[in-house]
Amino acid sequence: MAEHVWYIEALRGGRYDRGYTPANDPCLTLRENRNIRLRILYRMKQGEEIAPEELPATYVHSKSHPGVRLDVPLWHSSFIHVRENVAEVLRRFDLGKTVLRPITVVLAEGKGEDKRYLTLATSNIRPTIDPEHSGEIGYGFVRRPALMCETPVHPWVCAYRTALDGPAIWTDPDVSDTLFVNDALAQALLDESFGRDLHLKQVRLAPA
Repeated sequence: MAEHVWYIEALRGGRYDRGYTPANDPCLTLRENRNIRLRILYRMKQGEEIAPEELPATYVHSKSHPGVRLDVPLWHSSFIHVRENVAEVLRRFDLGKTVLRPITVVLAEGKGEDKRYLTLATSNIRPTIDPEHSGEIGYGFVRRPALMCETPVHPWVCAYRTALDGPAIWTDPDVSDTLFVNDALAQALLDESFGRDLHLKQVRLAPA
């Protein structure tokens, strides 16, 4: 039996920022465009499945990191985006209420388009971090910050054993900016040439 769950570390961190964001609808204000995306994210956090056509189809360069290459397996803007070869691995597994929506990225400085990426939007929600067997963490109205650590296995956080029940990819409603995967999917990703670039980390299961 697997003795870990895995996560992609701190998706809000600069490591995953490439400066591309969804293209705004010119018929709407900036606030209206932003609110549409926020409502989608809110619905995902409530476990509501999102239709692919609801997700942005085009991304444009808008801020920061103009010199950072886009040729990475995963990046993050309003949503999570994965390269085609990552999506191919994901599709081998039970993804539950997860959408993989192809997108077009309009590159900065008129350098054309990149169509290798898909938005990964998962509405699989289940409790994962076990507060009884973990260090001091904030729950309830104070959500746990994104999981980050220097070691391959998080030293003071444990996961519920029931976190392994269900689709291979999910989020925890009490943990921000963190995407969890089960052991089989993590190993399949790590077996690929891009595996190390995903910076997957382990969380041990709480004692039986």
